[in-house]
Formats: sequence, structure tokens, C-alpha cells
Amino acid sequence: MNYKEINKTLAEVDWKCSSEDVLYAVREAYKKKLPFLQEKIFDELSENYGAEQISDFFNALGQEISVYGYLLYEVESDGDCYLFAVISSEDETEFKEVLKSKKKKVKLRKQTGKKLGEAAKRKKFKKRISYEKFLIQEGYQQLFRTACMDDKIWLECTSDWDDESRRYDAAVLDFSQWEPVQSKDVGLHVMVVTKREDGSYAAIVMDHTTKENGKLKNKRNRIMCGTDIEHMRDWTCIYETNNSILTFCFNLVCFQEQLFLFNAVSLFRIKEKDIDPRMEKVFEFDWRGKDAFYYELFVVGNHLYMFLEKTMYRWEQNQEKFEVVYTLKPDAYSANGFVPIGDNEVVFQTTYSMYFPTGNQGGTLTVLNLETMEEKIYNCQYGNIHKWGENRICVLQSVARSKKPIIECFDFQKKEKRCLMAGSMGNAGICDIFETKAGTILLNSKQEYCKVENLWEIMEKHELDEI
Repeated sequence: MNYKEINKTLAEVDWKCSSEDVLYAVREAYKKKLPFLQEKIFDELSENYGAEQISDFFNALGQEISVYGYLLYEVESDGDCYLFAVISSEDETEFKEVLKSKKKKVKLRKQTGKKLGEAAKRKKFKKRISYEKFLIQEGYQQLFRTACMDDKIWLECTSDWDDESRRYDAAVLDFSQWEPVQSKDVGLHVMVVTKREDGSYAAIVMDHTTKENGKLKNKRNRIMCGTDIEHMRDWTCIYETNNSILTFCFNLVCFQEQLFLFNAVSLFRIKEKDIDPRMEKVFEFDWRGKDAFYYELFVVGNHLYMFLEKTMYRWEQNQEKFEVVYTLKPDAYSANGFVPIGDNEVVFQTTYSMYFPTGNQGGTLTVLNLETMEEKIYNCQYGNIHKWGENRICVLQSVARSKKPIIECFDFQKKEKRCLMAGSMGNAGICDIFETKAGTILLNSKQEYCKVENLWEIMEKHELDEI
């Protein structure tokens, strides 16, 4: 055994790795030499430790490998990565001498209190919940700019069209039953969808039908309205342009028979009742010298609101302009995740740094009454904010962290807070939550839709901490 041979077979993994990343790297490095690493027991171990500290999984993996007469050593790295060697227990002395001669430190990975050759200790999750899973079709992902509407989730297609470009399309996943049913592709690149006041839909779509120099080119950006998703291409087009003005409009809101669109610089309006609807600019924001780049449109009760940087504006229909109604406190950097509840309140999360915080850090959730401007502020983690039902707001974590909630749910009517803790769904985090005819649906970080029965009842009760 020499250093060159050892170095050639080392498994390398990034320092920000998950348990799945580590297992994959070790398997790839030793797939020919050590086929036992492909056994299912290692996948189960990875899932069991998925929400724990990564060093705990190193020890568990080494302990399990020792059952087969091999040892897992972590080798000192010169970069931002972990290096692992799997060696026969018979070669341990020689291995350590070779690494010592190269002035490389090594650490045997095993569990404290366990003898080599014994199976790894598993984490016991007393409150691991049961659920049914549905895996989204390969080549599709949820269109996150659009919420669940009428038990339907919009999907964007990510499959290759040909060798020269990408295939851009969309489909719908219908949750009026379990398992959900996916529609045929609608034949358009859907950017965002919203619901109009008459129950129909409005969408910003693009065509990618023309080839130039062998590549697909977008020639039309349109706003289309209709009800029959199966025949979306036949929807009524109320606005069309060949320029890129719609390309970056990810906010689309219907308000009093008008469509409002925001592209991070300008806010536009289209009056649907006009014989020839035109897009007119009603607001422009100067971003020069500004650090924050967050914007959002939302409707609460009978008013349309816009949030930009640190300021909230309300659309005054009689004056046809936006007026400032609320400003963040001086120590706040920005806010995000504006979710209306009831007829006069909105919930959002405040950030206090230009660096987007992680779920490990504490945060605040603000409930703002838009009539009185009274604030109620609660402690929470930073995460993605989603509405669940009429009065519940969930703060979701897409990364599961040991002893931290993956769902913090605030029920402001009952004045209760409940949490679903990391490990409750294995090593998965939560990306979305919505209520449908099929039941309560969670989208986890593995892109699996999970149907959960009685979610509110099985979550842990926590204190509702108002600041």
C-alpha cells in the first residue's frame, strides 16, 4: 500500500454535504472494490441520520461499515471538503503509517460506546409521521411562482427538446383525487398564473416555436385568459408583444377587472374592459443605490398593495396612483413572503441583513392590520411563508436541521402554534403546503407530494411567542 494508491481511491465530498452526498461519494469511490456498500441498509442509515449533524452520520456510517470487516477513516483535507478512505481492518496499521509519513492526520469514524463489528445505532423518531407519497414525473417541477388554485398545481417542463435547446412547456397536476392526475402538456411556456374575479384564469405565456440558427427563439409574449386548461392554446389573448417586457413579469394580480404586472422596475396595468386593452405604466421605481431587490403585489380585502424595498404602497383607485401606507422600522433591511389573512391583515417576515438568513437563525413574523396599522410580532425561524387554510400561516424549511421544526404553523384565530419537527419525515424538508379535496398535501425537498392525515393534530404544541 502506498500513498498514491490511497489518494486515488479517496472519496471526496463538499463540506456543505448531506448524508446522501456522503454515501453517494463513498459508493462511487469503492463501487468495484466493495459491492456491499450498495446494500439497502446503508440507504436506510442515511435517511435515519439525514436531519442530524453531518459528523454524526460519519460515525454511524463508519460503524456500519465495520460490520463487513472494513474501517472508515476521514483523511485531513487541504480544501473545503471531506476526504474518506475505506480500508480493510487488516490494512489499518500500514494505512496509518503511510499517511503519517506524508504528515496527514486521519480519524477513525465510529460511534462512541460501540465496538467495531457492531451495527450502527439508529436514531429513534417516536413521532415519525405516516403519509402517502406521489413522485412527480421525471422532467417536471412545480411552478413556484403560482399557488395551488382549484385543487390544481401548475408544473413546468424541464426536459430536453432536442440536442440544441430546451423544451419549454407546462402541465397541471390535479389534486381533486388521490393519486393526483397530470394533464397533457398545454403547449406553451407558462410563466405565472393567477385567478380572476370571475373564477377564470389569467396567465403570462411564451411561445418557443421559431428556430434561428438551429435554436428555439421566443417570438411572442402574451397574456391569455380562459377556463379550459386542456385547451389553453385557445384561450383569449388580451395582450401580445414581441419585446421582452413580459419576460420578467413574475407578479400578475387581477384587481377590479384590471391586471397588474410588475417586472422589478415598473408596474403596468391592463384594463380588461377596454376594447383594445393596452399596457400602461402606473409606477416606476429607481433601484440605483439600493441594496434590496424584493418586490411583491398582493390583494387584501378591497385594496391592492405593493411592497418595494422597505415600503408598502396602496393603489388608490380614484386617484389612479399608489400611496405610501407603511414603512419598515429603521433597523430592518427588507421584508418578504406577504400573505393576506382575513379582510384586513397581511403576514410577512422581516430580514435585518443584506445576507439572506438561514433557518438556523431566529426571525420575526409580523401580522399587520392594514386598517389600523397595528403590528403583532412573533418569534419564528426564517423560511418560506405559505398560507394553509383561512387563518393558518406556515413557515417552511426546505432543509431539515436537527431539533428544529420543518413546519412552524401559526393559527391566529385559535392563538396557537404547532410544529412538525425535523426527522418527522425522514431527512426531508418542506417546500410547500396546500389543502385540496384529496386532503392536506406537502411538497418535500425530494420533490415528492405527500398526503398527510390530521396534520394539525399530530404536530407538537409550542408557545405562541408574541414580542
